[in-house]
Amino acid sequence: MKKKVLALLVTFVMMFTMVGCNAQGVELINELKTVSTWEAMETKSNLDVSFTYQGESFKANAEVVSYSNSKDLQMEATMTIKNVEFSGQKIDVTKAPFKISPIKFYMDGMKFYVSTSFIKDVAAMAGVDPSTLVDVSKDYLALDLTSAMEMSGMSKEQITKLSSQGFDIYANSKVEVPVTKKDNTYTVELKDSQLVDAFFDLCAEAIDAQAATLTETYKAMGLTDDQIKEALAQAKAIYGPETKAIIKPMVTGSTAKASYTFNKDSYVADMSAAIKVAVDKEKFDISVAEKSEVKKVDKKAITFPTSVKVYTMEDLMAMTTPSQVIEVAQKDCIVEKGVTYVPLKATLAKVGLTVGYDSKAKTTYIKELNNMPIKSIVKKGVSYVSVDQLAELGLVCEITK
Repeated sequence: MKKKVLALLVTFVMMFTMVGCNAQGVELINELKTVSTWEAMETKSNLDVSFTYQGESFKANAEVVSYSNSKDLQMEATMTIKNVEFSGQKIDVTKAPFKISPIKFYMDGMKFYVSTSFIKDVAAMAGVDPSTLVDVSKDYLALDLTSAMEMSGMSKEQITKLSSQGFDIYANSKVEVPVTKKDNTYTVELKDSQLVDAFFDLCAEAIDAQAATLTETYKAMGLTDDQIKEALAQAKAIYGPETKAIIKPMVTGSTAKASYTFNKDSYVADMSAAIKVAVDKEKFDISVAEKSEVKKVDKKAITFPTSVKVYTMEDLMAMTTPSQVIEVAQKDCIVEKGVTYVPLKATLAKVGLTVGYDSKAKTTYIKELNNMPIKSIVKKGVSYVSVDQLAELGLVCEITK
């Protein structure tokens, strides 16, 4: 199962690894870099997606219209699903039970909105009460990633910096990705092994090029120099020869193509990919085609929804992480300012988790969760953790007498 997930994740991302380092590739990067400086833009896209697995097929077509202000990390968009077909049978998405209303999206910094009507439509198709999934009393649901960004130690400025570094990484890349040019149109076309090599080699170069920025982020997270060095080495190893050797035979026969036509204050991007994934005896065929017309526009104010139910990353983790109940004797607990604390090491040991302590950084962490930092207090030589913090990890403490 892990191999299937790895193959699907990598191949989806590989679809967009479409620029290189030859002369035409550098020209293309410079054109895209110019586009990235536009204060605001409008985009109209047509998207076709198809998926085939074990004789069953799914096809869908959608139109997306959006306005974005990249400098302020703001965006509003509407997706309208036009056609859906399942194993040759057309589905009418304008009527129940398969109705899908136009889906509204917004982004405001680290907050992402989606219209509740979409959740209700999907729940109706599945015959599920949407209120059992999320709070649908508001017009929009929003995921606020501010706390996740603070936990990572990254600021908006650092995110923007990482993004802008990407153009330089491509421009200075030693990876051979063929780019052709005719008039004002640039085209890239890759096949299976070329896709794999380009994707993995570019990722490895990106880790090296952004090592300084990543180091700043890891330090803000409380990692020591040795831990940072290990994290960077592990990240680069993921994109090494061993992983490439696993992926290449899985995607034999896959192709991807992208063309960009630039005009004054506008451009057209036409991208398509046919990804064939074979894992053991199972096969998946995934095809994606997207044509987008993008134009530079004047900046405008976006009116964001006010009828919103906001979820934090902690809320999302609590909703999606299966809860494990841990029994803790009341005599082993302490209460500080109305908050109940349980013995850290002994409690986590009951679910197979071990605790480490970094004396240099003076941080406590959970080894099995990628050295994730965890807050604790010490009383009479024993470290304690709040039951609330454990609940965020899906660990529910049941206090027994």
